[in-house]
Amino acid sequence: MRAVLLAFVFLGLCVSSGFAAAYRLLVLDGHSVKWGSAQYSAGATLTYSFVRGLAKFPDAINCKAMVPVASMLEHSKIAEQDFRAEVSEAFREWEQAANLRFTYVEEPDNADILIGAQQKPIGIAFTNVWHSPASRGEIATITHASICFNPQLTWESGLDGNMQTLSVRQVTAHEIGHAIGLDHPGKTGQLMGYSYSEEVPGLHAGDMMGAVKLYGLPQGSSANHR
Repeated sequence: MRAVLLAFVFLGLCVSSGFAAAYRLLVLDGHSVKWGSAQYSAGATLTYSFVRGLAKFPDAINCKAMVPVASMLEHSKIAEQDFRAEVSEAFREWEQAANLRFTYVEEPDNADILIGAQQKPIGIAFTNVWHSPASRGEIATITHASICFNPQLTWESGLDGNMQTLSVRQVTAHEIGHAIGLDHPGKTGQLMGYSYSEEVPGLHAGDMMGAVKLYGLPQGSSANHR
């Protein structure tokens, strides 16, 4: 089993240099990684849940322990139902971009992607991705992933343009991108760029191209889907 840590680094608003390429696939141990079949353009159906208590990941690179998001939400004055709605919308953005389906499950042990707050706060948010060690082809199968938020920062529902507060949906969507097999293509220019921005919310063309490369077009979409 292999874990990789990816972070969303807060560097302020976009600048003219360092724009992201269209997309970059996450490569671990020489393999691209994705859920489901070990072939490009094959869709996947995944589950996600929220930690209920202390969850430990000793083989993770960072965020080796997660706790429930209750203290994070209290700090930022966000209702739990609003937080969950923002997370659900972040997953929906990727469903609209590629042949992916995400379903919430109540039991964390049954989730492919587990979400929580960092026990030891650092950065903004991190994603750990584990993949199958038994792979001889170009693609290795992701086995599970975790997304953790810094509970000491100030979070928001929606986008207020204030760079001192962080959008739950924007950051979650970025971290989901890592959890499904996308890396940082550069600093800015795509949601998967490593610089946090509220300038252009949601997925960009390159983000969708990367998701389609891995999982194919959304069901019912035409070939000219961007």
